[in-house]
Amino acid sequence: MSVVLPSTSNPFPGLRPFDASLHHLFFGREKQVEGLLELLLQQHFLAVVGPSGGGKSSLIRAGMVPILQEGSDGEHWEAVLCKPGSDLLDSMTSVLEQVGARQVRERVLRGAGGLVEALEEANFGAGRNLLLVVDQFEELFRLQSDDKEESREVALCLNAILHAVQQRQVPVYIVLTMRTEFLGHCTLYPGLAEAINEADYLVPRLTPVQLREAIERPVAVAGARISSQLVERLLADVENDEDQLPVLQHAMMRTWDYWKEQRTGDDEPLQLDHYEAVGAVAGALSKHAEEIYQGLPDSEAQRAAESVFKTLAGATSSSSGRHPTALSALAEIAGVEETAVAQAVEQFRKPGCWFLTPSDEVVLTAETVLDIAHESLVRLWERAQQWSEEEQASAVTVHVSAWTGREKEILIY
Repeated sequence: MSVVLPSTSNPFPGLRPFDASLHHLFFGREKQVEGLLELLLQQHFLAVVGPSGGGKSSLIRAGMVPILQEGSDGEHWEAVLCKPGSDLLDSMTSVLEQVGARQVRERVLRGAGGLVEALEEANFGAGRNLLLVVDQFEELFRLQSDDKEESREVALCLNAILHAVQQRQVPVYIVLTMRTEFLGHCTLYPGLAEAINEADYLVPRLTPVQLREAIERPVAVAGARISSQLVERLLADVENDEDQLPVLQHAMMRTWDYWKEQRTGDDEPLQLDHYEAVGAVAGALSKHAEEIYQGLPDSEAQRAAESVFKTLAGATSSSSGRHPTALSALAEIAGVEETAVAQAVEQFRKPGCWFLTPSDEVVLTAETVLDIAHESLVRLWERAQQWSEEEQASAVTVHVSAWTGREKEILIY
């Protein structure tokens, strides 16, 4: 049965990934999901790799998970998702507790079979399957410290994961999503590269036909129409864009909101003038972010926002990517009260924005780790790009000053 939303509901999620609740709006990836499911059911393990913004998380959350959970083969699927953060074993233990697994951390540290033992005691098997998704697996390499004990725990955790997918007594299926540039890091752990070679999926870019479906079909589900001129313009605008999917979703989200406010009748379609009014693909994200920044209540909040983005973005052109940081640390770096940082952050993560994570459903505390939703924000928001360049220039100056032992003017060409 097809789902039709009220015409006031925005069918485009913006920068946030699609999740299972948006499965009915997830179009253009059907063949890819089919291939992923076939590989996962065969191998019990799957590594979904691709560039930032390629749709890896959405493929799993909105594509695979709902299909598995709605399957009619009599099997029940429990799906849990974690991110490695700075402690993969703690993150995995926390989400597995939600499905009844106990003492996962202690058992994994005792031996490779500890994960399977915990899941067997949690009554997995006999038609009850586990799907564990480790999203943004590259955090394992980006955020891990040089502490030897932490490295040992990571190795034991990965060993337990690999053991779990190789045995067939307990039905365990594990999916990793990871940015392509971190693939080489996987050779650091015995067996991981081999497992990935057996079951890796490089996410392709959407074809023009698939992009058209991703544009037109959510609009139809939401009970509205879109002009053919706008569709053709969108296809042309994102054809060669490295941030193809996130910028398309954000531009369409903004276009929908503007159309909803400005339309003169219920039957008026989304049109070119609505799209151009929000800045089109090239400018919609920058224009939106700048509106939020200019709307902050005072200079202290703006200074906090600047420090937040400078810290979280880091050198986004490098393989190190983003730098997730706790709210308390961001306040210390900015030299302002935590309330000022929280006030700025709330504006950049509110519904319809989602420039920072976690979402507004999570209550901010001093320990909350904040991150940029997507690097495209820094690449496309002119002010954030300027901040990023300032940070990179500052980093070079500090490095050379430390090397020479004296202040030195650095010219960067």
